[in-house]
Amino acid sequence: MALCDKAMLIILKISQWSGRITDKSISAKIAQEHGASQEAGQYRKNALADENLKKIKQTANAARTFHYENTLPWQDAGARILPAANFVAYKTKMADFEREFDYAVSEFITHYPQAVENMKPVLNGMFNPDDYPPVQILESKFRFVSKAGALPDSQDFRCEISSDEVKRIREEIANDIQTAQDAAMQDLWQRLYDGIQRIATSLPKFDPTKTGADRGTFRDSLVDNLRDLCDLMPRLNVTDDPKLEELRRTAIADLTEHDAETLREDESARNDTAKKAQELADRMAGFMQ
Repeated sequence: MALCDKAMLIILKISQWSGRITDKSISAKIAQEHGASQEAGQYRKNALADENLKKIKQTANAARTFHYENTLPWQDAGARILPAANFVAYKTKMADFEREFDYAVSEFITHYPQAVENMKPVLNGMFNPDDYPPVQILESKFRFVSKAGALPDSQDFRCEISSDEVKRIREEIANDIQTAQDAAMQDLWQRLYDGIQRIATSLPKFDPTKTGADRGTFRDSLVDNLRDLCDLMPRLNVTDDPKLEELRRTAIADLTEHDAETLREDESARNDTAKKAQELADRMAGFMQ
């Protein structure tokens, strides 16, 4: 099946008001005090410290992270490839993010006037009412859009030009799609390799018999992140790459058997997992080269 039959393009656009303002008057004053040029730097101040504004930012960041984890790169900077097998899971979770985002924006707008008042004693002489846009304008600065579109198909190209030119353009489109598909799969290979390599390098550095920096450390998420990636990969494997699927299954069987706490406490399990991770990373490196 062609890539356009198995996947689509997805665009995520999130805009928000940061609440951080470049204060030109303070910047000029600082430059003057130090005998510096106006181009030496700028002073950025937090015009607003509000929990709802922080929640908006946190939700936006989480949505972007999920978007990149659950899609594959496309040749254009804005759009990414969303395999059809991952469409329902993607749209369901993205709808949750959008609801969280909209609710946080609603709460922020509701409490915005009081939040501005609360900043007067915080900023004191740096408080400037012109830094705060009216509510109507402020609302327009927040936007959350996830939009799907079709991947191009070289066979759909039609135009009243010579057949030779049509053939050339179709070949160009087909080559572009193939290049993008190869890059997308390379990205998926790299994700798995990176997850395996992190285990291979982190576990040998951990020594519970030592103290301080010599003891080494690794997070609980070390294994959980690899397990989550392996669960997601079948939905992103748009070419049904059998070698990648084999390596994914091996990673699950050999590297996610023990949780982080067990790996810290059980030296034998830790050493065995580290050895298997390095062997698997070496195998992948050979294929990727």
